Amino acid sequence: ITVNNANNAFYNYLQKGEMIPAKWIRTISNAKDICVPNNYHRVKYFFRGKISGVQNFFIGYWFDDEETKREIKKTWLEQKYLMCPHTAIGALGMDKFIEENDKDYIEKYKLYTVSTAHPAKFVETIESTIGEKISIPEPLKSLKGLKEGFSKIDKVKNSLNPLQTDNMTLLVKLLIKSELK
Repeated sequence: ITVNNANNAFYNYLQKGEMIPAKWIRTISNAKDICVPNNYHRVKYFFRGKISGVQNFFIGYWFDDEETKREIKKTWLEQKYLMCPHTAIGALGMDKFIEENDKDYIEKYKLYTVSTAHPAKFVETIESTIGEKISIPEPLKSLKGLKEGFSKIDKVKNSLNPLQTDNMTLLVKLLIKSELK
């Protein structure tokens, strides 16, 4: 199941068989605000460029900001669980998939929605959606006001493959070192 917000290029790709970058739209689920998914070329390569393979493997949905807000509020009121906008889109997609498929089919599989961010990352959106103030965990509060930054890494032994422990350790050390400056 693949789910998009109003920037629904992958959904359209599944429907039409052609990746057509659309005009960018700002949404409350900003990590999904992309015109061409970063992994589009990997998906295309994996299926040897055959759209039929992609269409047989994935089912796609998309939801706008109003649907996303309704899901956040509904889940909060019914379950007292606060979800970020990205998680809400995933939950909407899973619910739609369940709604569209046979009960016997659904019972064979375990379906999960994976939360992607703490709701406090979207404090204004969440508070206006549920009509309540939310508490922000201390570790997140301590990040407020920190200066954002990055360090350019010119040459590093081997490649920076994050799956290789020595390179990950080096990367973490470089990040820590840049924070201490």
